Amino acid sequence: GPLDSRFIRLAWVRDRSAAGAVDETLRLRPPVPVVVRRLLAPMTLAGRRLPRGTTVAPCIHLIHRDERIYPEARRFRPERFLEEGPETYAWIPFGGGVRRCIGGAFAEFEMRIALREVLTRCELRKADPALSSFLDANRRDDLRRASRCLTVDGLPRTTAGAHRPPGCPG
Repeated sequence: GPLDSRFIRLAWVRDRSAAGAVDETLRLRPPVPVVVRRLLAPMTLAGRRLPRGTTVAPCIHLIHRDERIYPEARRFRPERFLEEGPETYAWIPFGGGVRRCIGGAFAEFEMRIALREVLTRCELRKADPALSSFLDANRRDDLRRASRCLTVDGLPRTTAGAHRPPGCPG
């Protein structure tokens, strides 16, 4: 009956393989590729001492593509999330710590539901490799533009004060 089918659908949404596919998608295409924070206390980053008040911009996109953390980082491998999960702050598509997006868990649940619906209602086929290359090139251009705008104060290419490189918002 209807209750049984809803239960089966809910069980699939909670299925580990669906979660692995969603987690891997969020690793490769994080909704927020870069976050910006101002240090409340001094810290050392990459061997440099950064004073309190320094603006830092961790690039989630690059963390998720680090081969030391994710072997074959550019490949879509959902099974990597079925094995041993990533270390703390190695998978942060919604940010991390106290500033993590409050809607992150809901967004993941929604993605699993959408994935289930697409797989049950649509016939899928492999995409044209030319389209994939085009989309990746556009994504790289966006990230290059962002890297000019969002860097670490006190390190090369700073955006401190009123100076903003061409193409940077606000």
